[in-house]
Amino acid sequence: MWTIKITPKNIEQKTASVSGTRTDDVTGETFTTTTTGRLNTNPNKTAILNAIWSDWQAYQTKQTNIASAIGTMETDGASNLEARENA
Repeated sequence: MWTIKITPKNIEQKTASVSGTRTDDVTGETFTTTTTGRLNTNPNKTAILNAIWSDWQAYQTKQTNIASAIGTMETDGASNLEARENA
């Protein structure tokens, strides 16, 4: 589930800080990212949401790489220890 929080920074220029927080429905883990931009046009609003989405995708890629590295390390470690035992 996503929640968005908008904090005005400059009313005259319609600039705000926008935070996007995603809470995982299963684990409850949260991810939050914040960006600042102008909210005066739809393209500017879309650019802010695109920045939040891009941060989320980068986070997901990082998490996938970490999980992959851990899985590889566990497999290699088990193989190494089995080989030592059978030597």
